[in-house]
Amino acid sequence: MTTTPTGDDIDTDDTLTGEPDDDHGDDTLVDEDADNDAPALTSRSAETDPAPSSGRGRRRLELAHAPVSTHSGQALTADEASAVMAQYPVDLIVAVAEAEAGKTTLFASIYEQIARAPLAGWAFESSLSLLGFEARSFDATHESGHGEEKTQRTSQNTRRIALHLAVRDADCNRRHLLFGDVSGEHARTLIEFNDPVDYRPLLRSATRVLVLVDGEKLLTPAAQNATLTRTRTLIRALAEGDDIPPGVPLDLVVTKWDKCGQAEGLSPELDRLLAFAQYLWLPTALHRTAARPAGEGVPELFAVLLTPRAARPPRAWTAPQLTRELHRFAPHSGIAGRFVASGGRRLP
Repeated sequence: MTTTPTGDDIDTDDTLTGEPDDDHGDDTLVDEDADNDAPALTSRSAETDPAPSSGRGRRRLELAHAPVSTHSGQALTADEASAVMAQYPVDLIVAVAEAEAGKTTLFASIYEQIARAPLAGWAFESSLSLLGFEARSFDATHESGHGEEKTQRTSQNTRRIALHLAVRDADCNRRHLLFGDVSGEHARTLIEFNDPVDYRPLLRSATRVLVLVDGEKLLTPAAQNATLTRTRTLIRALAEGDDIPPGVPLDLVVTKWDKCGQAEGLSPELDRLLAFAQYLWLPTALHRTAARPAGEGVPELFAVLLTPRAARPPRAWTAPQLTRELHRFAPHSGIAGRFVASGGRRLP
């Protein structure tokens, strides 16, 4: 015999019923076409949020009063980079190079390699600049439709000047890296007018400085002379400036080594360049890389970037005694020697 429950026996707490929570139905959807100046994610204030009915047993989520902000995934602005440095111990690596020297390609190659597998014992942990890295790597993919691997150039007018990468080793030690990615046009300004421009805020916080040499411009003796002369001027401008903290290591990085490695007379010229840099700046080292297509030398360079060197005390700069040769003639020989011996008189 079946009995019908009375009203006193029915549980009126609707937490046990299958009814949906009506209060969740008035949440406002984010309008993707709204003004870009407005926060992407906002929460309703407690004043406009209707109070939950007293009969409900469900507890509503408390929504924060402040807007929720997230990183765009693009390269960081100076303010965003400063915020990251305030939150974590950061290695700020600043690459100084003229346009098309391969600076952005080098950073993209580091990201591509560590995204596939651990690089020099370090594995990918996270990044606030994933979209920035992906944009720089896209032109080197099959989907881009290009016949050869390329990398987009960094715009001279962009405010986004740093790429973030967090890595960890087998012992779960974490390192945060910021790669300063500034247009090569500013390096030209530094060489010709001794003005760091957008490099200045990065150089003042740098923990390591890379000076890149475009290997594609080292194929002939004449091109070597012009390129290495500008590189010496760049090194001197950095050494004489007061933006870089004392003791920050400098690394000379020859890019596109696969194209210039067999160039005539290049090795002794690079040895002289390294000696010049070491005279002005200690510690200094030279690296040879080919970021595309195989990433030659990139793992070795990345290991160096993550290995702190003992900073040596800075020393006062003095002008080096340089010897010059003009068309391979020794000074004061031949016609030049006769002219000097004659006291500057017209020779017969």
